[in-house]
Amino acid sequence: MRLKCRFRISLRSVRASSIVALAMLAGGTAVLAQDDQVRSALDNLVAAYPHALAGHDGKVLRWRDGTVMPVSDGAESKSFPELLRHASIVDQFRIPYPRGPLEKPPAVDADPGRFRNTAFFTKMYGDCQMGEVTPRLASLAWLPKTLANKTLANETLANETLANETLANETLANETLANETWGKSIRITSLNGVDEHLRAVSAEIDALPEKIKRAAYPIAGTYNCRAVADTGQPSPHSYGIAIDLNTAFSDYWYWRPHDGPILYRNRMPEEIVTIFEKHGFIWGGKWYHFDTMHFEFRPELLVAQ
Repeated sequence: MRLKCRFRISLRSVRASSIVALAMLAGGTAVLAQDDQVRSALDNLVAAYPHALAGHDGKVLRWRDGTVMPVSDGAESKSFPELLRHASIVDQFRIPYPRGPLEKPPAVDADPGRFRNTAFFTKMYGDCQMGEVTPRLASLAWLPKTLANKTLANETLANETLANETLANETLANETLANETWGKSIRITSLNGVDEHLRAVSAEIDALPEKIKRAAYPIAGTYNCRAVADTGQPSPHSYGIAIDLNTAFSDYWYWRPHDGPILYRNRMPEEIVTIFEKHGFIWGGKWYHFDTMHFEFRPELLVAQ
């Protein structure tokens, strides 16, 4: 009887030890999986900015000028507002960006790309308040073929109605207004080839049918040294890496009542979104806090897709 009792106790101990061991193993596996995800995300980050970043070891990010940045601040359980205002480098990858057509509206607080580490972006593109961004801006013509076609159409109309001085003056005024609002060159950073990527976007949108590309002009803005309205953090516009398209075809959550659940809205053509994503720009229409006019250069969120 004593032998059986001891055997039962030993068996229970073995079972308990096995459960503890399996739990530890599972926990270790989860940690390893998390480490792998962090390393994969950092690999994507380095691959996206090869001229600026030299590498990482999973703990720190190494810049080509010798600067070293920690990738984590050790805070694992941040709230959504904290992530918006105090994101670490790895926090930027917490929510995967869904490339391609949206199958359904984003889940609550699913804003892939809105968690931005200010130190990282300021190091990369400069501090606009210190005058570090503007020297690196490049100018490019936005939808130049569309501009040329509309200018020619306005000139033709003006010539045909020259006898009617009032109408001719109105036509000239409209033409001047069009040139002032969207015919001018836009400014975007030249770092990381953002200007060339946006130039390629412009060329492809320029070739789209008028009813589709109409959502892409006049633009609402590119470089602007300002903060994000709802967070107070530097806007991607302040780094010269973002563009806002035609507000007449856009929806922005902050413009509507938002004291309860946010009702998703979008009128931006999928063809335009696809072109931007192809060239490394994410779209604000894939955020729960949607901003459908907004595109920003974030190739690290698209590089593995």
